[in-house]
Formats: sequence, C-alpha cells, structure tokens
Amino acid sequence: MNKPVNYKSLMVDGVDSKDYPDFTDSYICYGLFCDETEMTSEELDKFNETFPEIPREMAFESLIN
Repeated sequence: MNKPVNYKSLMVDGVDSKDYPDFTDSYICYGLFCDETEMTSEELDKFNETFPEIPREMAFESLIN
C-alpha cells in the first residue's frame, strides 16, 4: 500500500461462525485511506492478500462483541 490506511474505517464481510477459528472466508470489504479517499476494489484485494490476519481478527472480534 502506497498510502496509509485508516484502520478504524475497515469493514469486514464473509464472517461465518461455522468457520471459527480460521475465518478463511472473511475479507475487508470497505476501507478508507488516512486522506479519506475510499479504497478501490483492487486496493482492497491487495490489502486482503497482504494482511490476511486483519480480516480474521476483525471477524473474531465481531463475534465476541
């Protein structure tokens, strides 16, 4: 990623409690950069490939909250 990501803006999708604890189907579906520009689908794909642990952590957190 060439621009810093606003991690608070990230939204996760594909969360399935049956997939616990791996959450292999979860992915980041929306996010903003720190300059408030929206991430494109290509940028989201690259983010998900580069940081696969982030959607998994967010999926886990979404189930306990």
